[in-house]
Amino acid sequence: MIEQLAAAVTDLEDRLRVLDALYIPTRYPDSLPEGAPTDHFGRLQSSDAISLPVRSLKQSVWRWPAPEQVLTDVQAWAQQQQQRVPSLQRLGVFGSYGRGTAAFGSDLDLILVDAEASGGQVERLQQWPLAELPLSCDALVLTPAELEQRLNDGSRMAMELKSDLRWLL
Repeated sequence: MIEQLAAAVTDLEDRLRVLDALYIPTRYPDSLPEGAPTDHFGRLQSSDAISLPVRSLKQSVWRWPAPEQVLTDVQAWAQQQQQRVPSLQRLGVFGSYGRGTAAFGSDLDLILVDAEASGGQVERLQQWPLAELPLSCDALVLTPAELEQRLNDGSRMAMELKSDLRWLL
């Protein structure tokens, strides 16, 4: 029994190392020397990360909330945050939730448009209680001008945002 537990923990640690190596540079564009994360990471890295299963740490049963429920919860969260931080102008989802293709294991990709955002992404994200969202979340906090610039910079991310972005607030 102890050997099985040790093997499971070792496997978990290995899987977390893979995800950890992808986390910061793919979530915070200002952590890269230039370009957007989509310019540096491709299908190979995505397939490696997607192949790692997700499991609730509180239960031994695999489960995932329905996409419609996730979007409803995110919209309610956004409205609460707008009351708390009036400079929050918009909140949108992109990626699988924006395209309507979210499934088991999909994470939540958000853009928060905050008129008073300043500093780097890490600093900006610290004021938002993202842990209250129903899923793990990758978020960008942009000013309206930064969003406009991002949408028009010709990058792969700009193309994906133009096709996938779905405003909830």
